[in-house]
Amino acid sequence: MTRWIPYSINSRTIFWITYISDSIIGYVMALTYASLESLFIIFMQQMDTHLDILITRLLKLQNIRQNSIEKVDNYQQECNLIKECVNHHLCIFSMEKTLNNIFSLNIFFQFFVSILNICTSCFCLLKAKVNSGDFWLSIMLMSCFTTQIFIYCIIGESLTFKSLSISDEIYKMDWTVLKTQTKEKLMLMMIRSNRHIKFTGASIITLCLETLLKVVKASYSSFNLLRQTN
Repeated sequence: MTRWIPYSINSRTIFWITYISDSIIGYVMALTYASLESLFIIFMQQMDTHLDILITRLLKLQNIRQNSIEKVDNYQQECNLIKECVNHHLCIFSMEKTLNNIFSLNIFFQFFVSILNICTSCFCLLKAKVNSGDFWLSIMLMSCFTTQIFIYCIIGESLTFKSLSISDEIYKMDWTVLKTQTKEKLMLMMIRSNRHIKFTGASIITLCLETLLKVVKASYSSFNLLRQTN
């Protein structure tokens, strides 16, 4: 990799100043890129945790009557808890909408660039010798881009599955110990859960394991095209 510098670096002092400044810039850029890549994954993991908390709180509804002594207190606790669960459920879907609006284009370009990088890495891997540094560098790059996409897709798949499981967990509850108002709100939550959580890239790419397979197939097709035209 080369770049143009508008001055001579024949002097040792100028050379080391340029070298150190370039190293610092490269280090900061690497940290910035890693931070931006990790930010979306962290938000997705937070949503996954919120879904676990919501399911746990919902399961506590059927235990309120057993742990409560007074009937009035029982109804009040149940009313407060179901209200918090409904608001929490709506908040989770609001988080999904906000994250999709912010990171949608980033996801699309990330997957598009990853497809190009994977297929070009395969092409370089085919041309490089086994004992050369380019061979192992191509393997490392291809593994990194594939792992990166895999992490996005596996977390997106987990969120989709867990958001759909809310309806199943509510269905398994003992509804006979709940009052009518609580049952109605639980039914609304079940209906709302049928619209599962999903993250998309420009409404084209959906983060799931099926998308990962499509990316691998597209990369392999592009690789074959490069090999035939070479």
